[in-house]
Amino acid sequence: MFFPGDPLNYPPNSLSPVARYDSARAPTNSDIKNFNIGDEWLDTTNNEWYKLTSKSTNGSALWCNICAGSTVPLSVPDGGTGLVSISQNAVVVGDGTDPLVVSTVRVSDNGEMTNPSQPAFAATLNSGDNDVTGDGATYIFGTNVAFTVLFDQGADLDASGALFTAPVAGRYNFFTLSNTRQTGTATQGSYRIVTSNRTFIVTAFNPENCRNAGGPCNFTSNVLADMAIADTTFFEVSMNGNGADTIDLSTDTNIGGNLVVA
Repeated sequence: MFFPGDPLNYPPNSLSPVARYDSARAPTNSDIKNFNIGDEWLDTTNNEWYKLTSKSTNGSALWCNICAGSTVPLSVPDGGTGLVSISQNAVVVGDGTDPLVVSTVRVSDNGEMTNPSQPAFAATLNSGDNDVTGDGATYIFGTNVAFTVLFDQGADLDASGALFTAPVAGRYNFFTLSNTRQTGTATQGSYRIVTSNRTFIVTAFNPENCRNAGGPCNFTSNVLADMAIADTTFFEVSMNGNGADTIDLSTDTNIGGNLVVA
């Protein structure tokens, strides 16, 4: 229960010398008995913060409404070091050292969550990458012809547009829409998504059974992979039985990935 002048929820601690109090009303001059200059008060009814800026021995005091005229709410977590303006629909996080940080996460009024810092990428091959496999050679996407980056949220792709480095540990989804042409007489083929932890053979096939008259083989695959920070992921293809490396990785081959959960 609240008694005017008695400190409540947030006493001074090692993280903050400022004491904080809450009540269902705004403070008055009679509420200064146990308050020091700089202490803060939350009016929970109106969601307004006040700071004690001066007081005297005769009982007069000046409580400054630090939310007055502001359309942006202010928030302080337990043990916080001070008040910080919160951007519209923002989420506040703490890390112990700086326990009041406005994150990049936004939650709309309808509940949609966005985060421009969440790792995500997609890239496409805009021109053919010719003669990359066919006689057993393994070809890593982007080695000869760089992919065109469609988006790279977090800037985690290398210059080839096809090698991803995990900025944080977590579970990542990766996909490839792979197109090869001029498969000729090849009878063995596979597409692989290769991470630091393991190689995923996402498609193993006989090109002779999938191509049409133009000789293309098209596959879509995806995996969910565990990644540590700084782990890498790349994409590769190999085919055999053609007698020479004359098979092409064709345009509109696409790759992508995103962090699903840490």
